[in-house]
Amino acid sequence: MIYRSWALWMLGYPEAALADAERALKYARELGQAATLMLALCFTSLTYCLCGSYSAANTRLDENRALANEKGAALWKAFGMLSQGCVLVLTGKSSDAAHTITADLAEFRATESTFWTPLFLSYLAKAYAELRQLDDAWASIDEVITAVQATKETLCEAEVHRVAGEIALPERDVGKAEAYFERALIVARKQPRSPGSCAQR
Repeated sequence: MIYRSWALWMLGYPEAALADAERALKYARELGQAATLMLALCFTSLTYCLCGSYSAANTRLDENRALANEKGAALWKAFGMLSQGCVLVLTGKSSDAAHTITADLAEFRATESTFWTPLFLSYLAKAYAELRQLDDAWASIDEVITAVQATKETLCEAEVHRVAGEIALPERDVGKAEAYFERALIVARKQPRSPGSCAQR
């Protein structure tokens, strides 16, 4: 249900995507397994963000944090906090986002997980760019590209290049921006038509 909700959003069916996200959470609650529920709470938050339901995403992530604290689940706690950092970027709270993502990346890496690290780093780059800390923004983009190459996690590779293009635009480096946008399109066209294709906007 979670993955189908992402696919439905990308196909242009936000209402159906939200319905699947709710169904996924309902099934996870019925199973009564904390690990399954934490996964569902974190992953459906992406669906809510894609649909612009940031308050709903935060509500699920707050629930995840409480459950992760109760169960001592360091990975899901850090993953949820990083996801909340992404919501902060999307709601214009870039300073809080940069602090949150930077702090929680260290905790996440302590679990030895690399899952979705490129996505989180791309949001960190956005936060830095909005704060006009462009050296930090480019450092994050470089780190994302290195992470994608190292982990082969291409979930949001196209999105990373799109973000890099947006960072280049305010610097008035149109050629650099166009090169990143073109790279984003090339990557997106090569990816299968699935939730793995994250060139969203």
